[in-house]
Amino acid sequence: PKKMLQIIGKKSEYGALPRIEKKGLRDCQYDAAVALEKTLKSGQKKALAVLATGSGKTYLACLAAYRLLNYTPIKRVLFLVDRNNLARQTETEFSLFDRTEKQRPMSSLYQINRLKKDDDVNGDIVISTIQKLFAVLTGQSISEENEDKEDENLFSFSDDDKKEPEIELGNDLKLPPDHFQFIIIDECHRSIYGKWQSVLNYFKDARILGLTDTPTAVSQGFFNKIRIE
Repeated sequence: PKKMLQIIGKKSEYGALPRIEKKGLRDCQYDAAVALEKTLKSGQKKALAVLATGSGKTYLACLAAYRLLNYTPIKRVLFLVDRNNLARQTETEFSLFDRTEKQRPMSSLYQINRLKKDDDVNGDIVISTIQKLFAVLTGQSISEENEDKEDENLFSFSDDDKKEPEIELGNDLKLPPDHFQFIIIDECHRSIYGKWQSVLNYFKDARILGLTDTPTAVSQGFFNKIRIE
């Protein structure tokens, strides 16, 4: 489809997406990938993928990110994690992902950045905690030196932050609202409510995919009860 559109000189938001090959995918990954693209084509901006632990949620995210970057107008993807150690693991998995047109690793096709300094936010695929993203968005400095200590402090942030008022972003923001066109939220049952939701809401036109094995009423509400599995 992508080559055909080039030949006839036409553009289509999702018309260049080829059929997803099921070979090499678990049934749950294939079903979720097909359902995600169906919701996007129907105009929905949010979808919640509910897959069991160990079923390959990050691989599904890699597949979705690659297909949207390669076949649609989406130019930049954000992958949100709730721990820096998970960000490191995710960076490795995205870099090695090779379910691409010529089986080239994703790191050879796109710039994959784990957010460690301000200009990392300009990669094709940006992997970050929401706290680091908030810091860059509001012009604060970030440091990689104390990531393990930061993870210790974040271990229970979701429980505490539910009780706190929503973060105010202010007026001097360093990124445009369209900086990310596709956002993937890992363990989204812990990451999309309370004080940090204003960070996600700022990127108001982005498509959002949530990943979880433990859907809650809050997470399902955030995704407008659009659940794929």
